[in-house]
Formats: sequence, structure tokens, C-alpha cells
Amino acid sequence: MTFDNNIITEQTSFIKKFLFLILVLFMGKGCNFFIDLDPRVNIVGTLLVLVPMVHVMLREKPHSMKNSKFYVFLLAYIAWLVYHIFTDEAYPTYQGIRILSLFIFGFITARYYGCHIAEYFEYFVVRLTILALILWSVEVAIGPATMGGFAPFENRMHIYCKSFGLFSVVTKFDPSEYFLGIPRNSGFCWEAGQFASMIVLALTFHLLRTKKKFYKKKSFWILLAGLITTFSTTGFVTFGVLLLFKTVFGKVSFGKRIAYIAVLGTLYMFTMDLPFMREKMEAQSDITEFYTNSDNVWIDETGHRTVQRFEGMYLSWMNFMDSPWLGFGPNRDNSLVSKQFPMFIISNGNINPLAMLGLLLGLPLFILFYRGSCRLNQYLGDDKKYIIFMIFIFFSVSYNYLFDIIPLAMAFLSFDNQYEKEIC
Repeated sequence: MTFDNNIITEQTSFIKKFLFLILVLFMGKGCNFFIDLDPRVNIVGTLLVLVPMVHVMLREKPHSMKNSKFYVFLLAYIAWLVYHIFTDEAYPTYQGIRILSLFIFGFITARYYGCHIAEYFEYFVVRLTILALILWSVEVAIGPATMGGFAPFENRMHIYCKSFGLFSVVTKFDPSEYFLGIPRNSGFCWEAGQFASMIVLALTFHLLRTKKKFYKKKSFWILLAGLITTFSTTGFVTFGVLLLFKTVFGKVSFGKRIAYIAVLGTLYMFTMDLPFMREKMEAQSDITEFYTNSDNVWIDETGHRTVQRFEGMYLSWMNFMDSPWLGFGPNRDNSLVSKQFPMFIISNGNINPLAMLGLLLGLPLFILFYRGSCRLNQYLGDDKKYIIFMIFIFFSVSYNYLFDIIPLAMAFLSFDNQYEKEIC
């Protein structure tokens, strides 16, 4: 068994690695420095992105991109934003400019990292997971409250989340944050489920890159150990889907396929009996337990309440049907649900982006992401071009990553000239 220190196959500089590490941390949103790229409230985090990004643009060689196609997409977005500026009740300019900047940063990232995005992502998530396993062990030993007392940073997305910058601790006891009295591992993210999703994405890149020898690498077992300590329903289900695609639906003999089915079936029955799997999924899919069907709709300490997965998709669908073509716009206060339930936050990344952007802009963005993920699949040498896209859609049931720089960069790989062959 070997530890793969040569994941990144291109010659790279320290600054280029550092920039990608910061982008990974922004995707995890573990503390206030890694939540918003807004110099008015987060000058430190903004500079941590902008300074190395400018350095990379000045010093590194870019990939050949179809810039004109990106400009067309950008013009379509600006037209959409102008429409909402003149028609929306709640002013959407700040939110719209923020999304515009993310599109630009995503394109720059795609241009300077290309399909090596997968390698950089796996490289850093593996190393951050090693750190998370070490610090999580300390957390289990001394308790989350004590551990959180040493953490110097806050997280406005979760008032009980304390951060060391590269590792987060949830200090308030909540049954959903524990398994058999053991706290869940949040890693460098603001919440354990989000950490699990990013681990599964790294596992996807790892399995595609290493083919049938994935289990011989220490990186695989490190990521798997990290995933287990999250006790995440989303992470476990998505990882199960990944294994299904790579084994039962892979190019294997009939005997191996039967063996894989037996092993995965056994694992399925075992994991579904865990309290954070079957019970949690049944509770969250029970319509009678939706906040919108309850008389006990209240605002918690942060002033908002994040609805659960299935209710979130239901509410996103309501928003989508209210304005299917151009969406409710950059400011969620203009959505139908926000007008009725201003305390609700919807976190899913599958229907919610379509509800916000509408079909005319949202569908092209999803198509771009599909085509970009196909290019990553081709680069990693896998014949099933849809795997990365499917895995992304599965954990998007819980988390909206589509407006983070790295996923946007994956979408804009559609404009990379490296592959002339039509692959999607």
C-alpha cells in the first residue's frame, strides 16, 4: 500500500497550490474568512483569493480556452441581472454582482488549472482529511466544548461552530451532531455533511484516476476513514452510488458482478440500520413533519431556520413554478417562499439554482457543468462520462455548491480547447 505524493501531474508553483487550497477552504466555509468574497466584511478572505490569483495570472501559463463562448454566457447573465434589477422588489444588485464575480473567478480557475482541477482537489482534501482525523480524535478525547474553547474563529453560518481555520468544531450538543455519543467530524467545513460531500467528490476523482487499484492507495483509506467519522447520510448514500457505478455497472466479469452485488447488498442492509440513515431519511421525508405543515414554525437563535432536504426541494419547486423562465433572481427575498416564510433557508443545489436562475439561464449552466464534468472523466480515463455529474447531483440534494469557484471552474472546462473530440 502506497501514499500517492504525485497526484498532481503538472509542474506547479507554491502559489498555485496555495490558491487552490484557499478555494477548497472557501468551498467548505469552515469559518468567517472562507464564506463570502466581499471586501466590505471579509477583507482577509478576499485578499487570500485575489493576491495569489493575480500572481498565478501573471506568472503561470494558461490553458487554451474558447473565450468567446464564455463572453456569450457572461452577456446572457448580465442581461438576466439587468432584468431583475428593474423588475424585482428586493434590490438584487449586490447579490448579482457577487455571482458575476464568482463566474469570472471560476473561468480564471478553469483557464489556469484545466482538468488538473481533479488532481489538486484530491491532493488537498486528502491532506485536510488527515488533519481532520487527528484533531477529531482530540475532540472526542476532551469533548467538543473544551475543544471549541481553544478555537479562535467564529462561523456566522452556524453560531455554535468554532474554527481553527482548517478544522471546525460544533460545540452545542445536538442529537443530529452525534452518533452513539461521539461527535461528528466536520473537518474544514462548517458542517459534517458538507465535509462528507467533499470527501466523496475527492473519492470520485481518486477512483476514476486509479482505476481498479484504488484500494491499494493510502489516500483511499484516509478518505474512507474521514467519511465514516462524519456519520453523514448524504455522504454514505452518495458513496454507495459511486461504488455501484464503479463495480456493478463497470466492465467486469459476471462472477465479479455477482460478488459486488452481494457485498454492496450486505453493506446496504448494515448501513441502513444505523440511526443516522433509515430513521433520519424517513423523518425528513415525512410531509407531516415539514415546517410548512407545522404550527411550530419558529425562528431560532440565528434568526433563520434551514429546512431539511426533501422539504427544501419541495419549496424550491414552488419557487421554480412561480417563475420558471427567468427565476426569482439573485436576491432570495424575491422568491415566493421567502415572501411567505422569510425565516426559511433552502440549501439544496439541484432545484434551487434552477428556481433562482430560471430555465433560460439555469439549464445552460447545468449543461455546461455536465459537459465540463465529462471532460474531467475523459481526462481521468474513465469511460462512464456521467459519473462525476451524477455524484455531484446526488449530494446537491443537501448542499448548493454550484456557486462555488471550483464547481464553476469544472463547468467552464466546457470551453477548454485541450480536447477537440466531441465527448458529450
